[in-house]
Amino acid sequence: MRYKIKDVADLAGVSVRTLHHYDQIGLLKPDSVNEAGYRLYSRENLERLQQILFFKELGFELRAIKQILDSPGFDRLQALEAHRKALQEKKKRLEALIGSVETTMNRSKGELKCPIKSCFLPSIWRRSKNTSSSMLKKRNKNMATARPTGKARPGSPATTKPGGPKS
Repeated sequence: MRYKIKDVADLAGVSVRTLHHYDQIGLLKPDSVNEAGYRLYSRENLERLQQILFFKELGFELRAIKQILDSPGFDRLQALEAHRKALQEKKKRLEALIGSVETTMNRSKGELKCPIKSCFLPSIWRRSKNTSSSMLKKRNKNMATARPTGKARPGSPATTKPGGPKS
């Protein structure tokens, strides 16, 4: 089955412009183009797009993602396992942060009598040596040359060049 670009954009939650950009930089080429000029995507294209989105969520630049995915030794299942582990760690950090915010709120309202230091999470703030992307690189030898931007946050994805389209 082939999917039109609008269908892929809707399915993945990205814009058509993003898919055009991915095509332009060689990150995600459509399987074919029909007579009307519509890009058509295969199941394999959708799987690659999913990998792209997983890497973006972990803060990788598009150039690095392309390099990883195009590596001859790339192992999709190994990458998915590493993604899962990195996302579980991220979830754990976010849950701890939410707990810290709630403690701080309760302390600020006077509902909780505890020292201010109980509102801090030193292990969360010192995570620079144990980021999700560095864990991912350690688990997958194909990622040794890829570097996360450190800039990407939900709602603020990395781009391949300054001023380039954001996806």
